[in-house]
Amino acid sequence: MNYNLSVKSTEMKRKISIAFLTTQLGIFGSIRELLENANRLVRMGHDVTIYTQDGIHPMWMLCLAKVAKAGKMVPPTDVLVMMDSPFNYNMEVFEHSRAAFKTFIMMGFDDTTLKLVRRNGILVNEAPGQSEADRNLLHILRNYTICADANWQLDHFRGFGIKTGVSIGGINLQQFRNHGTVRLNQVGYSGDRRTRKGLNNLLLALQKLPVSSDFYFGKRYDQWGIPCFLNNTMVFIDNHLRAGWCNPVLEAIACGCVCVCHDIPAVRDFAIDGVTAFVLQDNSPERFRAAIRDALANYNHYYSLFSRNSRDIVKAWDYETVTKQFETFLLEQL
Repeated sequence: MNYNLSVKSTEMKRKISIAFLTTQLGIFGSIRELLENANRLVRMGHDVTIYTQDGIHPMWMLCLAKVAKAGKMVPPTDVLVMMDSPFNYNMEVFEHSRAAFKTFIMMGFDDTTLKLVRRNGILVNEAPGQSEADRNLLHILRNYTICADANWQLDHFRGFGIKTGVSIGGINLQQFRNHGTVRLNQVGYSGDRRTRKGLNNLLLALQKLPVSSDFYFGKRYDQWGIPCFLNNTMVFIDNHLRAGWCNPVLEAIACGCVCVCHDIPAVRDFAIDGVTAFVLQDNSPERFRAAIRDALANYNHYYSLFSRNSRDIVKAWDYETVTKQFETFLLEQL
């Protein structure tokens, strides 16, 4: 009797307890990244709890993880992951936790953060007037492994000899995909008024364009409404001045929008000028206006070109892949 001996034996994967520590679970791109990863870790069989200051479960997005109030200490766990700026109230919980492995996730950084490290790779000492978050971050950089929501941040820190893990930024391709429907709105953009979002230049660019435009932000669209908005939009414009992982640009590309964005590190993994998007070095209103005109005048060409070129690139950032890499990293630390 012949037997098939080619079947490989598989080792039972270890199920672990994972705790996320963050301030709250409001409508922010960074929180969406947390929830997307947490949901998949739960589906993989891990015991996942998200600790916040208020312990309130999010209602704007699916959350399969348990949510609890942090208090002054979280119960012992295999892994503790801290997100957000490391203010004292979370830092104390992080430090005193008896987790077997702890990591901090950088969600982007600005010039102030970059000044925390010298060019020769030596961490700057604490200085008078330094904020509590910066003092705590210096302590974390010296003593813990750093993860991030994009690879460019990890590359930066590796250059200074800081211990790094993996990135957790991605996209939910079951939610953000091209429906192939007729698009009735010519231009779309995010309506967030924070300075780092660069909205003013977009509004100035649109003032002199006779086009239909609309915008989204958390209070107008929940996470199920944004893909519908993007699938009704021909050209999506974004002018982030800084970000960690630029959700709006990747999601617009995945939904088939012809995207016009500002060239910052947070978009370079998926926005390639002339290949998957218009990527502007000059983010003036005049340059945005010219790119919008070009995108609309030659819409069918760019829609076909960018959609075709972006398929494989977008797939590489599917959370189904990203979270598996995060899981593998965490298991290797234990």
